[in-house]
Amino acid sequence: MMEKEEKIELMLELREQEGLNRKEFALKYGIPYPTITDWEMGHRRIPEYFLRLLAYKVGIECLNKYNTTNLRLRPYKSCDAEKIISWIKDEETLYKWGGEHFGQFPIDAAAVDNKYTNDNGDCAEKDNFYPWIAFTDEEGVVGHFTMKYIQGDNKALRFESIIVDDSVRRKGYGTRMLISGLDYAFHILGTDTVTIGVPENNDIAYNCCKRAGFADRETVNHGGKKIIKMTSIKGAYGSTLPREFY
Repeated sequence: MMEKEEKIELMLELREQEGLNRKEFALKYGIPYPTITDWEMGHRRIPEYFLRLLAYKVGIECLNKYNTTNLRLRPYKSCDAEKIISWIKDEETLYKWGGEHFGQFPIDAAAVDNKYTNDNGDCAEKDNFYPWIAFTDEEGVVGHFTMKYIQGDNKALRFESIIVDDSVRRKGYGTRMLISGLDYAFHILGTDTVTIGVPENNDIAYNCCKRAGFADRETVNHGGKKIIKMTSIKGAYGSTLPREFY
């Protein structure tokens, strides 16, 4: 559950993403202007379910504004490994990606492909690991992430190894990729809950997850690092995206 200050911060961030003042934002989304004012000033509590739906809607609006191409998902292929490691240019990027499973920096494409195709992403269950590639017609492969069922529960998924080509940042590809993944998880696989872990100092990934509709759950220590665990729940996720998103 989000704290009051977190709700206010997210509300301000959503309006900032749109580049609108309060009156313009209120008019666009059909929210009474006094209500938005009270929310942002902390005089009234913002219903979390509404805020998450609003974040989803604003995310779609931003994607439509900044991305005129249809980003789609396809399963990982061995030839994608070279592209993925080309985005990992230093140890910090490797850590944020979760690349410690592949060894120390620099890692090579063979290590990634072997982990995915031969080791099933280190998952004991055979039908538990799904690596995805995000691509557009104009720019080709632009992003990557994996899906794993949590402890064999086919109603709970975890997104991991999320990375976007830094040469095409600020086009909404990361958010669109996650939204496409959530849509597939909820409406094709029938999952109820999707979780994700973001290093506390990875602001870009954190904001991307927020825009996609993930909400903070807790912060935990992992290997001496703080990880923000975030969750997206099917009932709060909102309406189905058009099929062309995936």
